[in-house]
Amino acid sequence: MFNSAKPGLFRCNVDTVNGSDCQHIDISAGQGSDSGWTPRIVVDKTNQNLLVVSLNIANSRKPGLFRCKLNTVDGSDCLHINVAGDLGVVGRNARITIDEKNSKIFIVTEDEYNFFKLSLFRCNLNIVDGSDCKYKDISAGQGIESGNSPSMVIDTVNGKLLTVTRNTANSARPGLFRLPIGYED
Repeated sequence: MFNSAKPGLFRCNVDTVNGSDCQHIDISAGQGSDSGWTPRIVVDKTNQNLLVVSLNIANSRKPGLFRCKLNTVDGSDCLHINVAGDLGVVGRNARITIDEKNSKIFIVTEDEYNFFKLSLFRCNLNIVDGSDCKYKDISAGQGIESGNSPSMVIDTVNGKLLTVTRNTANSARPGLFRLPIGYED
């Protein structure tokens, strides 16, 4: 497997047609092999950072957040954040989005330790080390495997985090989970 399944970035000039100037940058921040499964990427425009969330098998299958400066040249400025901390949460199919208005990072996962129900990590965008990340089961009482294949967006009109899953607990129908952006822990 390329780069031992660690997160990597391919950087190319937009003007190049054939990709001859592309370079690969290891952004794993010292995490071991298998730390970059199913990566998802967003750009933090406020802080000029690249945020990548992945399933970090090297860290007990927890969701890993990798934060790098947008202009990173060699990945040496990248930082790994264990958003799950000491929790026994498994971050399968992690998805990430940014709430720029409230300076929050939202990460949803299928939590294997909680029967593949939907879980959420909420972190402050401006706290670099992720020490303030909070976990919440947002499965709304739905059953086993209700959090499969999550996809999320922020409803800026109504101030909600909307997540759609394949809700196996409900005959594999789509499940819509709504959470107010400013919920209290």
